[in-house]
Amino acid sequence: GLNQLLFHGESMVDQNELRTGKTFFLGFDRSNRPINYISARAHSKGEYPMESTEKLTVLTMEIGRKLLRPPVESVVVLF
Repeated sequence: GLNQLLFHGESMVDQNELRTGKTFFLGFDRSNRPINYISARAHSKGEYPMESTEKLTVLTMEIGRKLLRPPVESVVVLF
């Protein structure tokens, strides 16, 4: 579940999928929101099991949440 994913972090996600660079954080915008870049070009449907991609997505969302600095409550996601 989510708690286990958060506890183990990246080790729960397919390392090859992590290395694709399909999602990463790069700084903050002018409103101090974390910026998450998602490269649709780096995603190949069916290349990785759906469960692995779901774990990567949830982990990325949680990393974004951890990067929040009050009073900011949102993350910028760019495709």
